[in-house]
Amino acid sequence: MTTSKEIATFWSQLLNTCAAVFDAAPQAMGSLVATSIRRLPKLEEPLARRLSNFEMNLLRNRLIGPNLRQFSTNSPAIRSQILENLASNSQFLATVPKVRQPPRRSIELPLEPALQAIKNHPIRPSLDALLPFLPWVFKGASTEGDMLNRAWVELVGSDGVQASGDFRLGLYWQDARVYYPRHRHNADELYYVLAGEAGWLGATGELIMRPPGSYISYTSRQDHATRTYQHPLLALWAWHGDISWASYSVDRAE
Repeated sequence: MTTSKEIATFWSQLLNTCAAVFDAAPQAMGSLVATSIRRLPKLEEPLARRLSNFEMNLLRNRLIGPNLRQFSTNSPAIRSQILENLASNSQFLATVPKVRQPPRRSIELPLEPALQAIKNHPIRPSLDALLPFLPWVFKGASTEGDMLNRAWVELVGSDGVQASGDFRLGLYWQDARVYYPRHRHNADELYYVLAGEAGWLGATGELIMRPPGSYISYTSRQDHATRTYQHPLLALWAWHGDISWASYSVDRAE
């Protein structure tokens, strides 16, 4: 298993790469995000507190399987139970309440096509090392049935692996031939497309095709939507300003 020191090193590399990516954005928000990333404290002592979440997600994804994939590890009481029973899978399973698991296509995210597309990107080495530990949030389909087709992980933020109340930074994955309907929130948002050409809602209300390497920005309360076609999408995203999730709303699928 990856050690705490190794995770901290890869984590630092990942954030440094993210800062460089956003620093290169033509939008002014890019430099704001990059500066916020560089101001984060080094993840040393905080990592000790967060490592249990990494370990729990690794155990959940690798050993437990699909029955608990939607189980939240944010509850302090249940988290304490899990930490007490990590050594015994059978005891662990006996202490965790059953949860309803919606239908999904696979236990693990099908990230390989997107990862293959960024095999030469500077983010790939640290991402490869950290992916098994990252606590992805899975979302069901908008227009394509009940299969798993969207997911995101918050790397930094109020709900992130590393805490920050000033901004949010994360990864977003969307499978091929999927529509993420119009949605909006108070925060300004900036995307960087790592892999997958997709249609992004423009100011005219039409979807504009944007290839890998593109930056897409949306101001506070501006509607945005994404449609993928032949290839899955993998992108970095950042929120700045009012980053509360309370303002988020999404339209019903068309």
